[in-house]
Amino acid sequence: STFEDYQCFFHQQIENDGSRRCPRPCDYHPQASQDDVTGHGSIARKGNCHTTKPGEECYNHVIYTQRQAAKYKDLYSGLDAHSSFEDVQHYLSQERQCPEPCDPGSNKSNSSAMTACHTARPGESCFSAILFAKNKFIVQHASWYRGSGLTRNSSNDDFQAYLHNQGHVDDEAGEKQCPKPCDRTAESRAEVNLVCETAHSGECYNSVMYGATRGIKEHPEWYSNLTSQSSFEDFQLHIYTGPKPKCNKAPCPCQNAVIGDACHRSIEWVRTVG
Repeated sequence: STFEDYQCFFHQQIENDGSRRCPRPCDYHPQASQDDVTGHGSIARKGNCHTTKPGEECYNHVIYTQRQAAKYKDLYSGLDAHSSFEDVQHYLSQERQCPEPCDPGSNKSNSSAMTACHTARPGESCFSAILFAKNKFIVQHASWYRGSGLTRNSSNDDFQAYLHNQGHVDDEAGEKQCPKPCDRTAESRAEVNLVCETAHSGECYNSVMYGATRGIKEHPEWYSNLTSQSSFEDFQLHIYTGPKPKCNKAPCPCQNAVIGDACHRSIEWVRTVG
């Protein structure tokens, strides 16, 4: 079995506190993902432009495609690691997965955002906060970072983007808030994780489990473009974007285990010892 097979298996296991042993691996089922891209949640092109926002299905498609284009630019004609958010949404609009963004390719919003960004440097308070979070707090207070997608091996920019988004927590956090990093990919990841939550209990979890086990068989018409092989996150996203949502947040994106995190250690132990 592959490393991804083990991670997918661990993703399906629920700990006593309701958390999953591992996050969902990315691109584990290429064919299923492709089916999802070409069918799930297709959005008819609208006459008026609309730049997608967090919480919308198109937004998740854009974030996912940005990541993939950065790694496999040959698969995404015209896109690469430097493509703007609007460029990617325009690409997806051609694939009929998103509405046409406003001012595609103009980078107006992106340019204004970039002028306000600053990557923390040694000697700055934000840089110290990043090191404390990365080397100390994420180990001693792992619950603080649940749902953030961060590990000790995440980049400084990923931690900075996370800390930048914590300014709303209280006045003290606002005063110590890090500036937005200039790494747009790290910023996008943090934005998605800020508004997402993969269900592990409650009404949303029960609705997803019903849909994935009984609902898809008894009422397949309720779950258009989904199959019994669709992931937990696929069902949650479908319910979240439905007319009567029982999920208040979209599921968090996938995350491959990396050397040093708990998921990776569990997999390696099972593969080599267990």
